[in-house]
Formats: sequence, C-alpha cells, structure tokens
Amino acid sequence: MFDAARWAEAPAVAESVCKIAGLGKGAKILDAGCGPGRISVELASLGLEVTGVDLIQSELDAAAESASAEGVDLELIKADLRSFKSEKKFDCAINLFTSFGYCDTIEEDVQI
Repeated sequence: MFDAARWAEAPAVAESVCKIAGLGKGAKILDAGCGPGRISVELASLGLEVTGVDLIQSELDAAAESASAEGVDLELIKADLRSFKSEKKFDCAINLFTSFGYCDTIEEDVQI
C-alpha cells in the first residue's frame, strides 16, 4: 500500500502531528485507521501511548511486527471505526491518509 517514499516520510509526519496537536511524551493518541502502523510506530517512538484501530487483521499484524522490530509498544484493536467506542480517554485522535472513502455511503464515512 505504501511505497518506500511514504515509509521514509513517517518520522516527519509523526513529528508534525505532535507539533500541531501539542503532544509530548506520555500523551495518549488514537490512530483511527492505523493500517500497517507506519505512523503509529513513529508516534510510539516519540514516547506517546498509541492505540491503533483498524478493521483489517493483516494490517494490525503488520503494525505489531513493525512495533516489535522497533522495540515500541502499541495497543492494537481490531474494530470497525463506524462503531468503535472506548472507555479510554485520548489527548488526540488522528485519521491520516486513506481511511475515508471506503464506505458505501457518505453517512457511513461521517460515522468514522
């Protein structure tokens, strides 16, 4: 899904997210539609507590593998973002790149 250039930009994207949202170490962030963990892993590398949610198990498996290879912890949850709920409170939620437009209707995209 992502070519080498997209993987290479991940650290800068994660740093930009932190800067824009004013996040520092220990902040809790939800990566809604985390995919293979490209950004989640980088956020965790910056000291954030990351929860990644995705509907596709193979994407979550790839995220777990990347996190393990980088020595960072991620909480990964298989769920449909249209109905995902969490008791956990987050300092920030992100939804980057290609997580919209896959639903059958605009209303379903809005639920995400």
